[in-house]
Amino acid sequence: MSIWNVAPRSDYRRRYKLPAASSVQRALEALVKDELASRDGKGEYRIAEPFLAERIRRNDMEDMRPR
Repeated sequence: MSIWNVAPRSDYRRRYKLPAASSVQRALEALVKDELASRDGKGEYRIAEPFLAERIRRNDMEDMRPR
């Protein structure tokens, strides 16, 4: 599951209310170190832990439901 398939650009960060690019990079590096995320040859980050990936998918689906 690709979750971050673009470099942390300012428009993307603003839309999702993310901190500065350096903070996002440090967070991603920590996720990779803890083997929760991985980075492929194209520079895209993916959730490496299958249970975490499923949890994120379910949360995304809940967020998309009409209220």
